[in-house]
Amino acid sequence: MKSESDLLALDLFSSGVPPGAVLRLSLDGLRKLVSSTILERSDLNVLLEISFVGAVSYLEAFFKDHFSSIINICPDLVRPLVKSRPEISIDPTKLLEIAGDVRNKLGFLVAEQLDFGTPQKINAIYSATLNLTPFSKKEVEQFSNILRDRNLLVHHGGVYTSGYLKQLTSATPIAALPFRDSKVMSREEVISLLDFAESIAQKILKASKATLKTAVEEADPEIKQALELLDFDFDEPDGTDHF
Repeated sequence: MKSESDLLALDLFSSGVPPGAVLRLSLDGLRKLVSSTILERSDLNVLLEISFVGAVSYLEAFFKDHFSSIINICPDLVRPLVKSRPEISIDPTKLLEIAGDVRNKLGFLVAEQLDFGTPQKINAIYSATLNLTPFSKKEVEQFSNILRDRNLLVHHGGVYTSGYLKQLTSATPIAALPFRDSKVMSREEVISLLDFAESIAQKILKASKATLKTAVEEADPEIKQALELLDFDFDEPDGTDHF
């Protein structure tokens, strides 16, 4: 029987599954949904809006859960993070809720206190921890625009606000009136978001795994196995994969 002190590689991942694999399954499901569904225009727009919002949520969860895995695999990486964020603290009673060695679950507790809500914040967190920045300058702008659209859908039902229209640049002119016209989501916009999410995930998975290899050279076998699983993905039937 497995005791609470025993450590399995999958214990270091949220829900016991590598975050990259979770994201892949979620994005694949959305891709199939928006690519093959034939609906009336009004129903299709609702489906595309929900898929767009869902894809952003899955990507945000990936960055949080992947960060948790990094700290769980190499807890010492929390030291440089705390230097840049001395306000981080953990309620001692939460430690009582953790089964097994708390050291290898530290990432879950730390991630709860961090805000992964913008590309700038995500870059800052990963930079302080691994000296990596998932988003390039161009990708920061791209993801910021994606978040702008997601927030319009979530908080305003897709109805254009004066603030939203003001944020649009001259490169993306739009003939619309605030508080009257609404954003009509296209299938192409959702697929573009799915492609973007996969690209960003692939980049951070490969970069963080390569950076962590040196840090865990002397670690226990379970830790090394978790590192190998960090960028785990399910192969497609034709032998290809997305990440």
